Formats: sequence, C-alpha cells, structure tokens
Amino acid sequence: MFLPIFGWFSQIMLTVLNQLDCNKPVVRKHATACLGYLAVSISDDLLHSLISKLLQHIESEAPKSASEPQRPDVVRTLIQCIGTIGRMVGYRLGKHLSAIIPLFLQFCGNADDEALHTEASDELRETCFRTLESFVLHCPREVTQHLPAILSISLSFLKYDPNYVYGEERWVSSDCISVPIYSQTTGSY
Repeated sequence: MFLPIFGWFSQIMLTVLNQLDCNKPVVRKHATACLGYLAVSISDDLLHSLISKLLQHIESEAPKSASEPQRPDVVRTLIQCIGTIGRMVGYRLGKHLSAIIPLFLQFCGNADDEALHTEASDELRETCFRTLESFVLHCPREVTQHLPAILSISLSFLKYDPNYVYGEERWVSSDCISVPIYSQTTGSY
C-alpha cells in the first residue's frame, strides 16, 4: 500500500533541495526540517545522494581564500541542514563524517585570524560548532576519529570571546577604590 511513495522520495528531495537557495529564511528553515524528516525514511543510497548534493553545494559556496563565503546565510542553512539530518538519522550519517567534518572545521577558521572576527563569521562558526556537537551526540562511535581535531579547534576558540575587546586594559586597580570601613567602636564609617 505504501510502496508507490518510495518512488517519489528522490523527486521530493530534489524539489526541497532547490528551496535551500531561497532568499526567504523561513523557506530555507522549512526546507531544512523537511529534508531532516525525509532522511529518516529514505534508503542509504538516497541518503548518500542527499549528503553528496549538500556537500557539493557547500563547497560551491566556500570562499577560495580565507575570507567569508559570498552568501554566509545560505552556507549556514546548508550546515544546519546536515546537522538536522545527522540528528534525525544518527549513525547512518557516520560514513559521511570524513567528508563533512574537515569542511566544517575549515569554515570555523583560525581563532588568531582577525579578518574572520566579524559577526557573519561568528554566526557561521557557531552553526558549525552546534552541528559538530550534534555529531558527537548522535554519532559517537563514528565521530571518534575526528575528536582530536574538533577538540583542538574548540579549545582555540574558547580562548576567543567576540564580546571582549582585546588589547584595551580598562581594569581599575584596587588601589584607586576606597571602601568605607565600619568601625564598631565609634559606630560610624
């Protein structure tokens, strides 16, 4: 009774994949959710095709140099989509992690590179870290070989806080602060 729908999965997948390029964030968000739910039902071959298409799309958006991608919002959506699929299918995504994780680490960049400390880069990096966390939680056995690289880049960015302006020391010395001391003998400050 349900067999005819399996023939439609590839057409549904291709149609929804096209929506990931839409200018409207809400459409991209719904397409991401749809692909996540679809991934649960599709065969391993179709899942492989889906992940391959997403990775090709991400690579086509990747910058050729160390700068930001041309369309960081689309790249964030594609990374979120792979993260959503990973949460939905778990270990089935494991055989693709050797292609996914190095690409996501590349988008994280280098914590010491001042050119990558922009709001768009920070948001893209945060999306990558959330997706990597999802892989660790949902594909623990498959992600084990990638943990050293993930931990290394995570630790380097733990030292970087985008909300703190480095180099400006504005701390007030404790010598400059006078705190009134209450005297019990006189009963005054």
